[in-house]
Amino acid sequence: MPDVTINGKVYDLDKLSPKAKNYLLAIQETQNKRVRSTIELERCDVLLRYYDEKIKEELKNYKK
Repeated sequence: MPDVTINGKVYDLDKLSPKAKNYLLAIQETQNKRVRSTIELERCDVLLRYYDEKIKEELKNYKK
């Protein structure tokens, strides 16, 4: 009998309806997607800073 806590109250997972279990799964998948998206945004930020620095280096040699 695994327990799950929802809004501070403990429920027996086996006794929840299939709909409730699906909603919990959807929440978990959405939370995981949020984490993956956050990580991807952090990677983008790192790459943007990297390329910004590369552009600055290249522009030092720019002649009009």
